[in-house]
Amino acid sequence: MVHRAQDIVGNGEISNLLLRGPRAPIPDALMRLSFDSLERLSPMRGVLGEGLEAPEEPPLEIGAPTAPVEPIRVAPRECDSPIAAVDVSASKVGETREGIVVALRGAVVWRIGRSHRYLRYGPLPFHIAEGSADPMLGLMEAPGGEDLEQPQSGLIQITARLRNLMERWLQESICSSFRDSIILFDGSLTAGTPDNPAGALRRILEEARGNGNSVLAFSKATRLLYNGRSVLELARGADPPYVIDIDELISRAFPSHPIKLLGRVYVSRLSRDGPAFRLDADRGIGPDGALDAISKLLGSDIASAGYPECLKLAHILSAFTANEIVGIQRFLSGHRGIQLIQRPNLRRILFGPFGGWGGAA
Repeated sequence: MVHRAQDIVGNGEISNLLLRGPRAPIPDALMRLSFDSLERLSPMRGVLGEGLEAPEEPPLEIGAPTAPVEPIRVAPRECDSPIAAVDVSASKVGETREGIVVALRGAVVWRIGRSHRYLRYGPLPFHIAEGSADPMLGLMEAPGGEDLEQPQSGLIQITARLRNLMERWLQESICSSFRDSIILFDGSLTAGTPDNPAGALRRILEEARGNGNSVLAFSKATRLLYNGRSVLELARGADPPYVIDIDELISRAFPSHPIKLLGRVYVSRLSRDGPAFRLDADRGIGPDGALDAISKLLGSDIASAGYPECLKLAHILSAFTANEIVGIQRFLSGHRGIQLIQRPNLRRILFGPFGGWGGAA
């Protein structure tokens, strides 16, 4: 299969796209939160660039199928339905004596015909301090009085909630702006944690269905295991494109509360040259609607490696490069006299040239 690059609209046409594409600006509340958090930065505080690492969650073991799970063949079907995708990235810009500085950026990519268009939102920097978490947590309270566990107030947890908040706003925007389209999310359609309230996702999916949209979510990795092996290994031996319906197996493993499976769960392998992915389809469109949406996606947007091109572009356009992180650091260095300080490399101090690169021995 020949992969042909499609047209991507540049920033010079953004003003025109605002009239045709998603209409969601960055919410005023999130903008004010960013500005207010940066105002709390004091002079002579160091900003240190390092990666943002969230703690790994333990895997979830599901029961092995009692009978072989048969793949469901999916035939590509060309259609005129627009394809739209959204992704949001968070990156740690540095550290201060009070906490950390992180930046968020979102991207919405949509395809009509043979052209891709996009909008980017951000970057939006936040200073998250140990003693100033209350304003952020207040903005991110779960709507609808959901009975959730007490949220953790660690810096990484607050960053995750900020990212999720921005992503949900953009997802709701495209679900309300597009009609009769296929909407692509990054991740799963599982919700019900303090970082990811089920009420917000349920409202987004209902709005999508009200506009005739079908929501599909792709996960590049999954914690789901059966017999100690990744559930993605079920996708072996058949000729792609196909999906494997593992929804019943997954439903048995999840508690009924507070976790909500708002999507029907599949293992998908949609091209010969690509790996398997977890694919969640909005449960509200039913199994037939899910397979129909996957067929339309195959005929319109899957380009290579079995992963939607729109979603791939959304990730690329939202992700931060090293040069962009340096640019944000330089911006902060001119903001209220903040100084950049390089963190000492303890391994290099102790072990010299045998200390490894980047702190790794």
